[in-house]
Amino acid sequence: MKPLLLASLSVITACSGTPGGQSDSGLDCGASFCGCSEEVSLDVSTTIWNGQLDAPVEGATLTCVGEDAPRDTSEADGVIAFQLETRESPGCGFDDCNNVLIAVENSGLVAQETSLYAILDQVVTLQYGDD
Repeated sequence: MKPLLLASLSVITACSGTPGGQSDSGLDCGASFCGCSEEVSLDVSTTIWNGQLDAPVEGATLTCVGEDAPRDTSEADGVIAFQLETRESPGCGFDDCNNVLIAVENSGLVAQETSLYAILDQVVTLQYGDD
């Protein structure tokens, strides 16, 4: 029974690494929950839409959670677009801007916090709150 268990663990270990098995710094990619990260340049684009008015939202800001300044503000067409230079790992996502907050000050629209992956090239619909 022991040889079978040992063989199973070897297969699991072999499958958990990333291609190449080691990072540029020599780390074992299979030993990390996140896996090895790589530099990425991402063109972020999303459209902010008012669900009740069925219209684009001008003046919506996208701020990365943990940052003070917005990355971009939507124009009259509702589009927010910017370029993100960061590192990405298969298990943990982006080093910078993994989660975002989309908000429109003094509009009555409820802000949304979500992952960056969820909004890429998507329409984000905001609704008015129950005031």
